[in-house]
Amino acid sequence: MNTKVKIAAFGLLLPVCAYPWANPGHMAVAACAYDELSPAQRDRVIALLKKHPDLKPIENGFGGSLPDDRSFFMAAATWPDLIRGDNDYAEDKSDPYEKKKTVLAPANYRDGLKHRGWHFQDNYFWDDTGPAGNLPSTPVVNAVSVVKMLVDQIKSDSDDTERAYALMWLFHLTGDIHQPLHAVSGVRRDFPDGDNGGNSVMILKAPGANEPLHATELHAFWDDLPGVSANARQSSDHLAKDVATALTFVGGLASVPLQASADSLDPQTWAAESFTMAKNDAYKLDIKEATVTPKAGTSKKPRVVLEAQISDAYHDQAMKDAQERVKLAGHRLALLLIQLVP
Repeated sequence: MNTKVKIAAFGLLLPVCAYPWANPGHMAVAACAYDELSPAQRDRVIALLKKHPDLKPIENGFGGSLPDDRSFFMAAATWPDLIRGDNDYAEDKSDPYEKKKTVLAPANYRDGLKHRGWHFQDNYFWDDTGPAGNLPSTPVVNAVSVVKMLVDQIKSDSDDTERAYALMWLFHLTGDIHQPLHAVSGVRRDFPDGDNGGNSVMILKAPGANEPLHATELHAFWDDLPGVSANARQSSDHLAKDVATALTFVGGLASVPLQASADSLDPQTWAAESFTMAKNDAYKLDIKEATVTPKAGTSKKPRVVLEAQISDAYHDQAMKDAQERVKLAGHRLALLLIQLVP
């Protein structure tokens, strides 16, 4: 685990943030929830979602207008990701992931923030040999604390615009917490602050593996298991393509069983499940430390990164995990919607 190797890198950049399921993954969660709701329940949820103060990111993904109700319901789960590249939304550059905050403020669409720190809960564990070092504390602002806050706001007597904003975030974060690498961060001697949910682990195809890799790092590999997002720059209807990808994935979930705790609506329980799955399966890799050698003639210094190889057996288990977590997230989202939008 600690063997260091040298690798050359020319402009190598590692992700430093934890993004969630790709669009098809979030849409698949919403589609599973949609299928569990009665027609009347769907109509009530969709009516509330359409009172969201900013539907342009969704409209823009369907060629400029809202799609049919089922596609809109599915796309609602992607809204918090769609605004990541939207200049109408900002972030606190001194604390973009809100890790320094000691109090979680209520959700308020008027703040115009991207809220990058809402998408995950960093639960740290020692992923190295030898005695464990000190582990960082999970920040106050995290996906679990935010979901609890959103549920309270949707239950409140807030106006429908604010409730719709909270509801769209709830769609998204229910999916996020069920992505195993959104509830974990591996700590090593050279990564005392954690590996950002696997974002700092570069991946390569193992010798003899046949499954294609659509990602260059571990976190994105798990994000893309339900499907890779269509390129928004190349297609004006990229969300329509993502809907089709998501529905293909959902079509394979009929035989996937729900676990005994499927009806739990405690987001901390969801995160604990994801954390256990991450440690048992996602991090079941020979993660090695590697030294990146900068391009000759630059002033940059060598730096340590992480890398691992992905086998077909690892891919197959990860896909089974993704199927289980997406279906479970959709079931739980449906139960929440039945309670919150009766």
